[in-house]
Amino acid sequence: MKKLILSFVLLLLCNFSFGQNPLAGSGYTYKSGTNSKIQIPAGLDTVSFPITFTAWYKSNGFSQGALFVSQENTTGYSGFSIVATTTNIQVIIGAGTGFSFNDYKTHNFQTGMFGTNIGWTHVAVVLNSINNIDVYVNGILKTGNTFGNGTTMDTDPTYTSSIGYRKIFNFDQYFDGEIDDVALYSRALLQGQIRRVMTRGAQNYQIDQLFRYQMNSVTGTTIPDGTPNSWDGTVVGTGVTFPHSGAAIGDTSIWGIPATLPFSLAWPNGSGPTVSTNSVNIEAVYIYKVYGQPNTLNGTTGNCLSDPYWGVFTSRTGFTATPPPYTVNYPGRSVGYTREDNSIDPWSPASFSGVTISSAGRAEYIYDLTIDSTGYIVTQDTVVCDSIFTIIGPPNVNGSKLLWNTGDTTSNITVNSSGTYVLEILDDCINGLDTVQVDLFYLPPFDIKDTVSCQGTPLLMEAPGAPFVIYNWSNGNTGNAQVYPDTGTFWVTAVNGLCSVTDTFRIFHMPDISVQDYAICDGNPPTITLPDISPGNYLWSDGSTGSTFVPSTSGEFWVQATLGSCVKTDTFRINLLSTTLDVLDDYILQCHGKNATFVVPDIGYPIEWSNGQTGDSAFAYNTGWLIVTYQTVCGPVSDSIFVEYEVCRDDPFFEPSSFTPNGDGLNDVYRIQGFLGSYYELRIFDRQGKQLFYTKDPNEGWDGKGAEPGVYVARFLYRDQNDKEKEKIIHITLIR
Repeated sequence: MKKLILSFVLLLLCNFSFGQNPLAGSGYTYKSGTNSKIQIPAGLDTVSFPITFTAWYKSNGFSQGALFVSQENTTGYSGFSIVATTTNIQVIIGAGTGFSFNDYKTHNFQTGMFGTNIGWTHVAVVLNSINNIDVYVNGILKTGNTFGNGTTMDTDPTYTSSIGYRKIFNFDQYFDGEIDDVALYSRALLQGQIRRVMTRGAQNYQIDQLFRYQMNSVTGTTIPDGTPNSWDGTVVGTGVTFPHSGAAIGDTSIWGIPATLPFSLAWPNGSGPTVSTNSVNIEAVYIYKVYGQPNTLNGTTGNCLSDPYWGVFTSRTGFTATPPPYTVNYPGRSVGYTREDNSIDPWSPASFSGVTISSAGRAEYIYDLTIDSTGYIVTQDTVVCDSIFTIIGPPNVNGSKLLWNTGDTTSNITVNSSGTYVLEILDDCINGLDTVQVDLFYLPPFDIKDTVSCQGTPLLMEAPGAPFVIYNWSNGNTGNAQVYPDTGTFWVTAVNGLCSVTDTFRIFHMPDISVQDYAICDGNPPTITLPDISPGNYLWSDGSTGSTFVPSTSGEFWVQATLGSCVKTDTFRINLLSTTLDVLDDYILQCHGKNATFVVPDIGYPIEWSNGQTGDSAFAYNTGWLIVTYQTVCGPVSDSIFVEYEVCRDDPFFEPSSFTPNGDGLNDVYRIQGFLGSYYELRIFDRQGKQLFYTKDPNEGWDGKGAEPGVYVARFLYRDQNDKEKEKIIHITLIR
């Protein structure tokens, strides 16, 4: 059983290392001087709606000050400008034509905050159009009113922009106070994005960002732009300083809006503080976390300060003479240090576990953390169904001295045997022991593969034998091997102590594959369907797959079935027969002394000619009808041609009887030589009657490409020098 042995008070070591980070949290801020501003080069003037401007500011007093102007135009309201006090935000959009009521449109918004000690305020202005402006104060959408008859916004590219200044009529309006984390976007930010920018900094959301000034790396009078646009700002005026900023910016944050009171906002998983309030003057609560060292450690003592440190910011509403109260509670954490914000030096000792904090509606905290008395190994006593297991040790102890009884010094360890594991922590802040019991029950991994019986016989299925393991099969038997005679999906469960694991497997039987021969008389091709062998597949001789096949021609075909390692093949013949036959022309004219030769396709049936010849070729010796007959399963099927002989004078051309297309440049192409007639048509067929070549050009010949050696038939149709139409059948021997 898990137990905790404490020899001293257990404290969790911090990671501050007692250094300071001047850029922690909100870093530095711009603080106005005399007639001062930050001037931005021309280039923003072509920006069009929608636009979002965000910034933190802190006013000195209640006078109105200019936060930003997009165009410094001395002749009239131009572009858009934003002016602010602690109680009021105004957005003025001008056409650049003057200062009259018709030259501008002003949107006026109340911040909702009245009273003293308002402090830092965040503003986000979303310009959707000249008539549609949204203003968010501390992440809360505000309502307002408008006046002025302006209808356009000037975008003259010759004007510069400014932060902390604008020109109105004949006088200059400067901002008196501090401005930090200024950004401009060419898009309308949503409320959640605005709250993210507010509490995590504009660098945390850079999509469509036009410029970003964080005031953290000022060189001389140059304030660098953090975006790729490089619109670096220039400090104008005297007395400008860059002290530490009090803006409520951390590395990560959460926020909540009180709907009912009392209200609490807790950091997730109990790994941070909880803020509670019952004040009607708080309209939003923000908790932010800053990693690493703060900008100062003045006022702190001891070596056990927490990392990260925390901040709370509340958005005020209504009139309050003092900041509205809230409480901060971090279970198990007692004594630390507090200050109002990042600009305060030094820290002050404070106890704030359930203690009300009233410091301008906000504060920052450093905690000294103590170990929970129930132990600091996260993993509880456990039974593990595996051969290895990772024990999770104490979180947030980077830098602490850890020692397990295994000799490991890391927070987490991986073990491969059952036992009691002990962790000792020894350093300036922590001294204690904790234990955890881990029991491992090893189950060897196994995978019974899906199996095919090629002949359909029963299969012996085996699971790996292992000590202390019992196998329960889906057929109700035990043991590490079982015989399954049938097809289907089955399972086996391996049991070892309290642990079990199940594997499923499938058994398939490969069916016999047999396709009958078909002879179809004047009918449609047959649809051949074979049994489903999923997850196997079929491959047919035409390259198609699937369990069905429809032949498009007569011929010999094959099918191959594959299921797992089983392969079966069958061949079959398809004869698509017609009782009408068309294999011969109707008429041929032939010269006496030359035999007319005819070749018809061989479709696997006896062929008889009317002159007593048989086979797929025959000669006609005399004028008259020549009939060819196929003796098919559909009965005799015939076609005929009329052969006419005439006396011909010798034709002045030569018909070669052979050619050798072997690429040696000699007799590589077959053509009729010396033809002088008026019409030329040459067709060449193989012995099955398939046309291989056709031309009407006497100069074009057949190169025999792709043809095997053998005898081919040429049909030569032409008109001789007397313009008389003639036809010749020529037997050609291709020799390679």
